[in-house]
Amino acid sequence: MIDQETRGRILALIHKEVVPAIGCTEPMAVALCTARAVEQLGCKPEKIEALLSANILKNAMGVGIPGTGMTGLPIAIALGALIGKLSALCGCVVASTGSSVGIVYLMGGDYDRCCAAVKNMVANLTGMICDGAKPSCSLKLTSGVSTAILSALLAMEGKCVTSQEGIVDDDIDRSIHNLTAIGADAMCITDEMVLNIMTSKGC
Repeated sequence: MIDQETRGRILALIHKEVVPAIGCTEPMAVALCTARAVEQLGCKPEKIEALLSANILKNAMGVGIPGTGMTGLPIAIALGALIGKLSALCGCVVASTGSSVGIVYLMGGDYDRCCAAVKNMVANLTGMICDGAKPSCSLKLTSGVSTAILSALLAMEGKCVTSQEGIVDDDIDRSIHNLTAIGADAMCITDEMVLNIMTSKGC
């Protein structure tokens, strides 16, 4: 259990560091390029080298995980390669999962607690769709951030969703694979439906 003083410091840090965002355009653009390249390649690459413009690199720096020295770009590239094709899975699911792990790390959590945060996120946010709408993207990011904080706090108290529930597995790699499998395969039909709805609206 986290004492009140520590909890207060964590919340003060979060209020100071978390600012509103319109979206994660740059990492998602890089992930899309990687996904398209892997799709054309026809197999998973052993190594990926990405050449980025200064603007992409600069703008993506703000999407990093505070305190870890990592930006969203390497994660976006890896996930783009894993998923390998376009999907309706919202990018905030991935971004906020990384943020939850970063929050656990900042609170002094160990590897097991980081894994617990990932499992909590996979159990909670998997299935959130991307419909390409920027104002609602901000709302989805807010959901992602609040869920990331909740998942991190639960993980720090040693609480996480178990393999008895849904798509979560005891093995953390398998849990992540289950998430990416839903994004890569199961949500393709969802993507078609979202596009059909968007293109047939009367506005």
